Amino acid sequence: FEVDYETVANEPAAPTKDGYTFKGWMNGDAAYDWTAAVKADLTLKAEWEINKYTVTIDGKEQTVVYGTKLTKPDDPAAVEGKEFKGWYNGKEPYDWTKPVTSNLSLTQKWDVVKYKITFDVDGGSEVKPFEVDYETVANEPAAPTKEGHLFAGWFVGEVAYDWTAKVKENLTLKAKWKKALAGIFEFDTEYNGWQEWSMIENESKDAAGTATIAEPPLYLNVNVKDLPLHYGN
Repeated sequence: FEVDYETVANEPAAPTKDGYTFKGWMNGDAAYDWTAAVKADLTLKAEWEINKYTVTIDGKEQTVVYGTKLTKPDDPAAVEGKEFKGWYNGKEPYDWTKPVTSNLSLTQKWDVVKYKITFDVDGGSEVKPFEVDYETVANEPAAPTKEGHLFAGWFVGEVAYDWTAKVKENLTLKAKWKKALAGIFEFDTEYNGWQEWSMIENESKDAAGTATIAEPPLYLNVNVKDLPLHYGN
């Protein structure tokens, strides 16, 4: 802009530059005096100072200048039951390829490992798989059903699964079934009658060929306990 001879010029608004702080206008090697009267043409040059930023990585501070690219630290040692997801700036993963343009505080982000429990129903009704967190006790699902069979529990190999145990790995649980046979059993006389229900296939026969129950049977839809029973026709 132009000013009249021996007029004091008005200082313009400070310019901006990414990553730098404006320090003032220089006339050669000296800062320009905006109270001085202008007596000749002037070319003033902006003086800039590069910005410095504080970068904290996992609690350790360092000072870097604008435009610096940080070196990604080694991943931390593995932690059982957790998965390292990377270095985060707040809620966002940090991009190590980008230059520093502000103060940063980078922290480790860990997620709890989730494990999948899958169910082999062995011909029974569907039981959907689900996930649980590491060292969480899984909730036992509703029992499946299978025509002509009674559900006898979930097994890992030959061992019944313990639903009070904390999950530390992926699991495939298999349904165990016992075949149900229709049979007629006689109530004690005080119940005055006959009733039909199902029994587990665990009967044997004595020397005379009479069927006997080898072990206490499981019943379908019966809540009567400890009844003295006879095998009937």
